[in-house]
Parts: sequence; structure tokens; C-alpha cells
Amino acid sequence: MWISHDTPLTPGVEINMLMADGPHCAGIPGSFGFLQEPAGCTATWFELLQGYGLTPEDLETSFVNLGDSVWAKTGVDVGAFKMALVDDAGLSRMERGTIGKFADDLWNKRHDDNPRIMLVPLVTYLGDTGSNAEFRIEKFGAFWLEGINQGQKEIFGRFIQYDMPGGDPNSQLTSETGVYATEMVR
Repeated sequence: MWISHDTPLTPGVEINMLMADGPHCAGIPGSFGFLQEPAGCTATWFELLQGYGLTPEDLETSFVNLGDSVWAKTGVDVGAFKMALVDDAGLSRMERGTIGKFADDLWNKRHDDNPRIMLVPLVTYLGDTGSNAEFRIEKFGAFWLEGINQGQKEIFGRFIQYDMPGGDPNSQLTSETGVYATEMVR
């Protein structure tokens, strides 16, 4: 999915993460708030959203970078994102993020590998409509998945500050995005 880069974000504040026709990017005909898989990606859109069972090749081919252009994904079925995020026989992000070692995790007290943590591109809408609607990735934000309101096509999450394990501390990830990277020092 994508979120407009100028959306006001405050750690811990819950927002509707599904931006299509929202207050920040209203009037993008045919855009439902999701992005197409990157060209050459070996994982499906559903697998990427679910974040489960991805092979090393799937992960490598799914990377996008700051400044990249990405395009809207059209024709997304509400049932598909519901299954990937909250209801898929133990395989959804929400279900996996509330059992085992994650059972007591909260948005502000959690394991860094909790499946409820979603890194979402914060983008600028460049123009066009439908699957040709183009966006530029300005930065990434970290969000804690709270749930969905299927009837209203809403996905709720809390903006969080997130220390990305193994990340590059010299990257363009900043306190503004909530995503940090830690460098190991001897």
C-alpha cells in the first residue's frame, strides 16, 4: 500500500493507512490505495501483503528504493487484503502477530520481527489514473497494524518509531519517518 508523504504522522496515533480517495490524495480514479508489485518480482501481491513464506528471491526482487516510481494496483478485492492482514487461518499478519512470543506485544512494546509491523512507502502522487497512476517514493514509514473495517475499506495502523535490524545507519531513514537503523560497533 502507499501513504501520502505529507500525511501528518505522530508516533502512537492511529490512522487509516488506506489512502485511496482519502483527504490527502482524493480524486485518483481507479487507485484503491495499493501498489503493483515491482517489475520482475517473484512474489505475488497477496504474498507481499501477507509477508509470510517469502523466499530469499522473493525478498530480493521486491525491493524498492527512495526516488523510485511505483504504480497503483487496480481491481483489489477487499476479501484479499482482509485475508492477508487479519483473517487467513493463522497466516495473516494480525493472527501471526498475536500468538507465541508476540502474544503480549503492543504498538509501543514489541518484538522487532512482529508481523504486525509494516514498512509502507510514503509517496508523492505524480499523475494519471488507474494502473497508470504513478507515485514517487519519498521515504518509508513504520506502522503497527491495528485491524481493518472491511465494510468501509479501511486499514488502521499506528505510526511507530522502529529500529530496523541490520539497516544502514547512514541511509536516508530518519526520525521524520520513524524508521531508524542501528550499526554494530566493535
